[in-house]
Amino acid sequence: MERLTAKEISKMTAGEIISGSPDAIAVDVAIDSRLLGKDSVFVALKGEQTDGHRFIKSAYDNGARIFIVSDRDLAYEYGKDVFESGDATVILTDDSLVALQELSGEYLRRMSMRCIAVTGSVGKTTTRDMLFAAISSRFTAGTNKKNYNSETGLPLTLLSFNKSMEVGVLEIGMDAKGQIERLVEITEPEAAIITNIGISHIERLGSRENIFEAKMEVTSKFDSSSTLVVNCDDDMLVKVFERPAPYNVISVGTDEKKNPDYLVSNIVDRGIDGITFSIKKKSGVFGLDEECNAVKLKIPGGHNAMNCALAVAGAAVMGVDMKDAISGICKMKMTGSRLKVLESKEVEGIRIIDDAYNAAPTSMKSALATLSNTSAKRRVAVLGGVNELGKLSEAEHRGIGEFAGSCDLDLLITIGEMAAWIGEEAARKSPETKCLHFDRKECIYPLIKEIFKPGDVVLIKASRGYELDKLAEMI
Repeated sequence: MERLTAKEISKMTAGEIISGSPDAIAVDVAIDSRLLGKDSVFVALKGEQTDGHRFIKSAYDNGARIFIVSDRDLAYEYGKDVFESGDATVILTDDSLVALQELSGEYLRRMSMRCIAVTGSVGKTTTRDMLFAAISSRFTAGTNKKNYNSETGLPLTLLSFNKSMEVGVLEIGMDAKGQIERLVEITEPEAAIITNIGISHIERLGSRENIFEAKMEVTSKFDSSSTLVVNCDDDMLVKVFERPAPYNVISVGTDEKKNPDYLVSNIVDRGIDGITFSIKKKSGVFGLDEECNAVKLKIPGGHNAMNCALAVAGAAVMGVDMKDAISGICKMKMTGSRLKVLESKEVEGIRIIDDAYNAAPTSMKSALATLSNTSAKRRVAVLGGVNELGKLSEAEHRGIGEFAGSCDLDLLITIGEMAAWIGEEAARKSPETKCLHFDRKECIYPLIKEIFKPGDVVLIKASRGYELDKLAEMI
């Protein structure tokens, strides 16, 4: 973060300095008292489980010298010694979350950056990483810290940017109506990508139609100069073309009959060795027509051909030509546990496809297809459940199981109550596939050397709450 004074911060947050010096300097912002360094701002947020005001002393000990609070009494109850120390500045606001968001929005406007947003039910982080790599081939760019894409995470991302950055590539997440609209108010992107409309968060939002409307909030500040890039293979996103809009729409798809602006074809899934495919841009879309044949990505998963094309289209909106964009994407690294291939050091060791960061029914099936297309002595899938599916949970898990049964698997291991449906359906579809079930991942730990063998390729995938990345590390 560029240096800010307490006086500047109080003005940017519409807050009041009630203690300390207005000339205090900050070079970082955090909401976790454990992640602070010297001359930091600590924002005391009130959450469902705890209250940040209780950690003011810890934040001070770790380097915070400016505090944004919303509860004067609680702040002094837990920070009396800190505020009487003489070197701590306290800014009182009506709502510390709103203050954090306003601070990040004002800060971003000071940076004078152009921004493009990425959202969607599945694949948004991978598409964001690809878009960042593509845009970085021409511009100095900034993107989300780790997976900070929420109403608290995205503001922290913005506050990590600096004046050298020309473009912000922003992943925007949500689990409720109105959240994307609020983040768009802060970031004011000139373009956006929607990867797809799935059933993630359907338990909260009720229907795919509601999810679609929530994702479309990314266009809430668009005008005639703005551009939306969409996956026109998605049955919900085709509705974008049915409604009048004041902004431009760019389509990306694999069906030539739909005449997409960017056509993806000749997709070959080579398992953990990656994918090859072609992209052809229609004439008149950001200049001359272009075509890139036999694009080779080391990133596994046939679905990543579409993610790559979406990123290429988004990069074009921001001024990067196709060849430079693809060159940048070919050099990229994925964020977190997303189809990341881990290999043991032994010559005949175990290879792991670590895709344990998150899951949806479609991404489960895509990962299983990648495993099925990988050469191995044995193909082993370790699957946990998919959360937040509500009343669709059993049907969707059984659908995953039916797909798993059609894949060339030697062993299927399921973990947790919901994943049991996957195993049941896979066994029904393919009785010859060996299936094991465990209630918890910890039950597998003592059996690791017995279950997993040299030459295995092991897919590990589940919703984040299952923490199966720990199992990947242990194997």
